[in-house]
Order: sequence, then C-alpha cells, then structure tokens
Amino acid sequence: MKTILSFAFLLILPACKQSILPFNIDSARTYTPTELVSQATGSCQVIHPWEGKPVRVTGHIESLNLFTGKFWLYDDGGRGFVEIYSADPATQSGRDVYEFAKANTGRTITVTGSTVGNNMPTQLNCTKGVAVKITDKTAITF
Repeated sequence: MKTILSFAFLLILPACKQSILPFNIDSARTYTPTELVSQATGSCQVIHPWEGKPVRVTGHIESLNLFTGKFWLYDDGGRGFVEIYSADPATQSGRDVYEFAKANTGRTITVTGSTVGNNMPTQLNCTKGVAVKITDKTAITF
C-alpha cells in the first residue's frame, strides 16, 4: 500500500509544480514600491532581466528617510519602500534631488529611473534586491 501511495504521489507532484518565470520590467506600467521590491529579487551570482531597465514607481517620501543623495519611496499605504538614489549625489543635480525631495515630502510622486541590483549578503547566502537610480530632479513628477 505504501508503495502505491508513494508512486501516486510522484506522479501527481510534477503536475502541481508551476514554473516561475523571471521577472521583467514592463516599461508601460507604473509600479508601487512593494510590487517592484517583491518581484525584482534573486541570487547575487547572476545578472537578472530586470537590472538596468527603465522603470516608473509611484509613492511618497517620508522626511525621516530622506538622506543626501537618496530617499526611500513608500507605498501610499505605507507597507513597503524602495530606495531611490541620485546617480551622482556630489554634483549640483544630486543636491537638487535632495532639496526637491525634501520640499515634497508626503506628496504622491512618480519617479522615473533605472533599476539597479544591490547585493544583500547574510551569513549563509546572498540575495539581490532592487533600487532605482535617477539622474536629476526632472525624474520626479506629480
């Protein structure tokens, strides 16, 4: 009886398995920070299809997470965030991004930039996360 059940289980298991397709950025779509961060992830050892792609993300900036050269863009529901950073924070455009973001905390904005993979190592493994790189304050719209 055990042999028959084991055999039946082996026949059913492949039928239940779904293949997971790699995530690709849809340039016609605007993402929330949670959607982008939850889907644009993977192993550190490879370059993923979502890396280096143009992307639009909508959310708001909270003043507590506003830093020189970068800020965190939150979902309007406050559930998740993605890091947005200036391509060159030491230049005038980097300072302009900071001042513009500081003046517009709490407002819903859309950021247009390119995705960047960030390695996030732990003691046992490494996961790649996503951030969005922008060139100047014109990448931020309302």
